[in-house]
Amino acid sequence: MLALCGILAFHPAASGDDPKWVDLRPSGSAPPIPGLYECIWKLKEVGFERGRANECLRDLLSTGYFEEGAITLDASEVNNAGIVFNLRAKRLLVTGLQLKVDERYEMELRQWLGADDRVLRKRDVYERSRENVTATAIELFFKAKGVLAGVTVHTDLSYSLAKAELIFEVTLGSPIPSQSVPPPYGPDCAQHVGGPDWSDFDDRVPRALVGKLVILRPGFMCFSNEKLQRDLKVLRETNIFEQVDGFLVSLDDGKQLSLRLRGRPLIVRAVSVQGYGSVRGQPILPGELPLKPGMLYSQSMVSKIAEKLARDASQEGLRIVVKEDVQLVSGQEVQVEFHVLGYAADNIVVDGRKVN
Repeated sequence: MLALCGILAFHPAASGDDPKWVDLRPSGSAPPIPGLYECIWKLKEVGFERGRANECLRDLLSTGYFEEGAITLDASEVNNAGIVFNLRAKRLLVTGLQLKVDERYEMELRQWLGADDRVLRKRDVYERSRENVTATAIELFFKAKGVLAGVTVHTDLSYSLAKAELIFEVTLGSPIPSQSVPPPYGPDCAQHVGGPDWSDFDDRVPRALVGKLVILRPGFMCFSNEKLQRDLKVLRETNIFEQVDGFLVSLDDGKQLSLRLRGRPLIVRAVSVQGYGSVRGQPILPGELPLKPGMLYSQSMVSKIAEKLARDASQEGLRIVVKEDVQLVSGQEVQVEFHVLGYAADNIVVDGRKVN
C-alpha cells in the first residue's frame, strides 16, 4: 500500500519561512530517470504552492516505482526554508555485476574496489549513488596507474522482478601523469592541502609539461616542503621559465598550494593527434590545426584546439576526452600532441525501456 503525506503547513508571512528551494531525497532503488522528477524542479518556476506540491507527489507515487512519499518543510536555516520530497523507492537486488576491462588490470582492479565498502557488489540493494561511487573508484584506479580511461556503465533495472544488473566497461586511452588518490585507495598523509592552483601561469607555460615535471600535481596531494623545493628545483633546471615560485595560501577551509610561473618563448617543433577508443584510426590531420611547426607555443591556443577537437569528434551516445601532451625535445623546442579518447555514454534500461 502506498503512503502519501502532505506538505507541512507553512506561512510565508511568518518569520520568512516561505520556501526558497526544493530538494529530492530518495531512498531505496530510485529510478535514474531525469524526466520522472520534472514536476519537482518545476516548482521553482511556478511557485511552492501546497496543492501543486501534493499533486506532484501523487503523480510520482502513481508511477509504481515508489512505495512511500512525503513532503516536508526544512526550516533549519533562518530565512532559507525549503521543501523536501522524501521518496522511498522499491528495493532492487543486484543480481549481476560485471567488469569489462583489459585483463592486465582486472585482478588488481577487483582488489582495489574491494577496499571500499561503498562500492556496489552482488546481493547489494541497488542505489544510483553507489553506482556512481563504483564508476569513480574505477576512474581513480587508472589515474593512479597513469592511464587515461573512460568508464561506461550499462544499467538494467527491473522493478517488476526487483533486480538490477550492471556492467562497468572500461575504454583505455593514452598515458597520463599518475595521480595520488585518497583513502581507502591510497595512504593518508600528515598534511593534505588543496590545489595546486595553476591560475598564475602566463601563456608561454605548457601546463601539460608542468604536470609531468612536478610531483605535487592535481589529485589527493600530500604536501611537504621537501616535495615543493624538489618541484621548484626541477622546474628551474629546465631553463624554460623566467620565474618559478611556489607557496602555500591560507583559505577558509585549509591551505592551498599555489604556483607562479613565467615562461620563456618556446618553438613548436611538431604537432600530432592520436585517437583512442571509439575514435581510434579516424583521420585528424595536424596540418588542419592552427598550431604549426615553427610557431611560438601558446597555452591558450593549445587549449582552444583541444576544445575544438572534442567538439568535432562528438556524436550522440559518445563521450569525448581530449588531453594535451607537451614534450621538451631540445633547449627551447617542444612537441605538442593531442590525445583524443572516445567511449560510449552510459546506457540505462528501466523495465525494458531505454532511458535517454
